[in-house]
Amino acid sequence: MKIKEAYPPNFGAIKTAFPIETTIPIYPYGDTVYNPSKVEIPADILYHEHIHLEQQEREGSAALWWTKYIHDIGFRLDQELEAYAKQYLWVKKHLNSKIAKENLQEGAEHLSSEVYMLELTIEEAGTMIRKEAKKYRDLFVV
Repeated sequence: MKIKEAYPPNFGAIKTAFPIETTIPIYPYGDTVYNPSKVEIPADILYHEHIHLEQQEREGSAALWWTKYIHDIGFRLDQELEAYAKQYLWVKKHLNSKIAKENLQEGAEHLSSEVYMLELTIEEAGTMIRKEAKKYRDLFVV
């Protein structure tokens, strides 16, 4: 995985579809995490973006993944649930339960925010992330 301090190739489509000014300016595309704002990327968020890169590979291409992500709200929800659930489990494994609980709350706040346009409450998002995490528990010996 590479990190580039630039905009991704599809930034025009992303900017048109999402409220960029309210989002963390990090974009996964192909084998690269694009960081045009040059912000420091915490390890757990980098892991979250790594999950999106894996999803893009499973989908066949970053371009196809992004097209589906932008236009299909169900697909977007599925992709983010997997990424937030695995991020939560990663934090739980590498840090501690208190920080993992905070990470879960933060993930629920992000997932329910206007950025993703999913119309979820924080409580709904948190419940969904916890349920999704159960699917991947065996991947993380915690």
